[in-house]
Amino acid sequence: MAGKKKKVGEFASSKKSVIADRVHPKDFHEEFMMYSCEQCSHFAPKAEKCTLGFPAHLHRKAVQLKRYYINGHMTFCRFLEID
Repeated sequence: MAGKKKKVGEFASSKKSVIADRVHPKDFHEEFMMYSCEQCSHFAPKAEKCTLGFPAHLHRKAVQLKRYYINGHMTFCRFLEID
């Protein structure tokens, strides 16, 4: 039996798929977007973890930028909070 084809933003290591949203280049370059754990008040920089227990590796700045420049998508955390 052949394996299921992964959708954009879906990772094999996660139990549930992660939804990656398309980001318009104008929005990315001209708007102040909150898109990474490093911008969130729930992120503990020394521990490099989300204080709410969510998987931070999917939303870290380097990962987000790489994904955006490859396919124009980003995975936005629903619990992102700004200070």
